[in-house]
Amino acid sequence: MKLAGAWASLVLVACTSAPCPSNPEVPAWPVVRGSIGGEELQWYVAFPQGKGVALCALEPADWILCRALDGLPMSGLRALDAGVWSPGSTFFLSARLEGTVPPALLADTRYVTGLLERSRAGAGDATFDSALETLVESVPQPEERTWAQAHRSDDALYARFAHHRATGTCHEDPIREATARLYAELALARHDLPTFAAVQLQLLDHQFPRVAWSSFIDTGPSTGAPRLLDSGLEVDRFFMGLVLQFPGSAPLLNDGRLARAIREAGRADALRPRLESLATSPSLDAYNRFRAAQVWLLLQSSDEAGATNLEAVKARARTLTLHPLARGRVEAER
Repeated sequence: MKLAGAWASLVLVACTSAPCPSNPEVPAWPVVRGSIGGEELQWYVAFPQGKGVALCALEPADWILCRALDGLPMSGLRALDAGVWSPGSTFFLSARLEGTVPPALLADTRYVTGLLERSRAGAGDATFDSALETLVESVPQPEERTWAQAHRSDDALYARFAHHRATGTCHEDPIREATARLYAELALARHDLPTFAAVQLQLLDHQFPRVAWSSFIDTGPSTGAPRLLDSGLEVDRFFMGLVLQFPGSAPLLNDGRLARAIREAGRADALRPRLESLATSPSLDAYNRFRAAQVWLLLQSSDEAGATNLEAVKARARTLTLHPLARGRVEAER
């Protein structure tokens, strides 16, 4: 893959804490405009991917499309579709937007990052534990909390959950969600809030290993977000801490799943103004303003009865000082 023009100087800087100790501001993902393989000019956010770079388009009317410049798999990037440009193609850069995330806007992100850093989930070399899954299948969902309270002192069992890698057969296999729910309940019964938060994040995102893929649309189960409300987490901070994304931050959570989680937890009215504040912040980088607007849009594009409310949402958006990329995304919603 050839990199033309100023694109060759692209450097993606990652830090290991939030914010970077040596830098008062955290570098944001670059947003670039360019073309490849004869395609029209397009705006992309650039993510590191293996030894190369992956570009996720920001302009389609529906879903964000991610492609890898070096042909590597799109692991860790959420997209409805994924493709790879041919190895001999050249990406021509016409514009590049950079920015930083001010420390004042990182408090909620640091809250989430701090929880995940202290979590036991996925500790060490994760392996498949078939006996543990048999145990999980024997616990009915209505009895999960009672079961967790009865087994909260079993350190060996808790360690097995931490090292277990649940792998479903396809997206409709319930064992992954059941294992995660039971692990989360056990963590909460043991007052291990960081691990509870990390496992609940897996449930929010509905991204688990699987050995088969279906051609049917993944209907997407409930996020389980209402369970957060009486857990001891600062729920609004937790949700807002998942909005901003920057090198070294918490794992990316799908915009649609985050918006759905906020709705299912009944926090839409409380967080809508805060999302508007991020989306209109002149000190925030282009991509994070776009992401905040995307969550804001998905949060309220339909009411509880399912009837679309797009015109009212678009009318409200026109009164806000959104980034041009975000404004275009809102206007393109159908």
